[in-house]
Amino acid sequence: MAGFTSPAVMSHEVTALAASTPVSNSSVFGMPPVATITTSELSAVTSLTSAHVLKWNTTSRAVTAQIILTNVSFLRVRHRIDTCVKISIMLPMNAPVPRQRGSKELWLNAAYDLLIADGIDGVKIMPLAKRLNLSRTGFYWFFKDISELHGALIHRWESQNTGNLIERCNIDAANICEALFNLMDCWLEPAIFDAQLDLVIRNWARVDADLQRRIDVADRTRIDAIAGMFTRHGFSFEQADVRSLTVIYTQIGYISMQVEENRQDRLARVQHYVELFAGVRPAPEDVQRFLDRHHT
Repeated sequence: MAGFTSPAVMSHEVTALAASTPVSNSSVFGMPPVATITTSELSAVTSLTSAHVLKWNTTSRAVTAQIILTNVSFLRVRHRIDTCVKISIMLPMNAPVPRQRGSKELWLNAAYDLLIADGIDGVKIMPLAKRLNLSRTGFYWFFKDISELHGALIHRWESQNTGNLIERCNIDAANICEALFNLMDCWLEPAIFDAQLDLVIRNWARVDADLQRRIDVADRTRIDAIAGMFTRHGFSFEQADVRSLTVIYTQIGYISMQVEENRQDRLARVQHYVELFAGVRPAPEDVQRFLDRHHT
C-alpha cells in the first residue's frame, strides 16, 4: 500500500490499494458505474480514464471508487495499465453528494406519471431526472435512449391493458353473463385495465403512425378475445362479432369522452350493460357476486 498527500489536491487525501485481479473494462464488480468523478480534482495525482463511485459515506463524506488507471507514474507503487485500483478520496465538506441512479422501474414509473400528466411531449430525460432528483446520466444505465423508454411505456400498456383483458375473457364462467361480469372488472379496476394510459396512448398515436398500427393490432386482439368468449357460450360467429364490437366501442367511448361518474352509480349500471351485451338478464347471484368483489 502507498499513502501520500498531494499539495495539488489541497484538502483531498488520496490513498491507493492495488487489487490483485486485472480488469479489462471500467465496471465495478461487474456492475456499471453509479456516477463519474471528473479528473480535474485528481489531475496532479494521476491520469484517469474514469473513476466510478461505488458508495457514498454520508458521515465522513468519503467516496469509495474503483478506477482504471492509464498512468500511475506519480504513485509510489507502480502498476501496469488496466490494473484495478481502489482509492478513497476525502472531499471538502461543501462537496456535493453524488446522486444515485435509481432503478429501471423508478425511471419508468416517473415516465408514466409524466405521460399521464403531459402526454408524450412531456416525457423527456431532464424533466424525469428533476422529478426523481437524480442525475440525467443515471437514465442511461437502464435505457439506451428516450426511444427505448417510449418502447417500455408502450409495452406496459400492451401488457397491462390488452394482456389483462384477454386474461379476463378466458376465465372459466358458467354462463355468458358471468363471463361478461369478469370482463367488466377491467372497467372498474385501474390495476387491471388503466383507462388513463389507454387514452394517452391513443392520443400519442395521432402523431406516431407506428404506434397507431400497434393500437390497431391491440384493438383487433381485444375484439377477438371478446368474440371468442361469446362463441364459447353458444353465440354464432356473426353475433359474437357484433357483440364484441359493441363492448369495445362502448368502452372506448367512455375512455375518449373521459366520462366521470360516481362509482356506485356505475356499479349499479353494470348489470344492465351485461344484459344488453348478452341479450339475457343476469341471474341475481351473478350480479351479487360481481358487486361483492367491488364492494368498498
